Amino acid sequence: MLSPTDPATHIISCPTPDFRRGSLSSPKEMRTHMGSNPREDVSARLMESDDQYRALVEEHSAHDRRLEELSARRFPSNEEQTEELRLKKLKLQLKDRMQTILHQRAVEAV
Repeated sequence: MLSPTDPATHIISCPTPDFRRGSLSSPKEMRTHMGSNPREDVSARLMESDDQYRALVEEHSAHDRRLEELSARRFPSNEEQTEELRLKKLKLQLKDRMQTILHQRAVEAV
């Protein structure tokens, strides 16, 4: 039996978030209720208004989907392993470019 001073008791007794019990049904609803992130607002606006930003996001998503396919392979070939590394680097470059645009637009909005 665990004692009240046992660290494991604390872990067991700590409540975990359960969105089904509360009035908020999802993490997204919770963020909306708590207030949104200004960067997310800028990103959403850029998706609608900036063709370059939208193209970067779409390319990033396409690479992400392909990486999921590659990672699902149990024994990837050498070419697939090379492609996986190349896609990861490309995704990071795209993310950096997206963050640069996002930062510029966030600064302009202030």
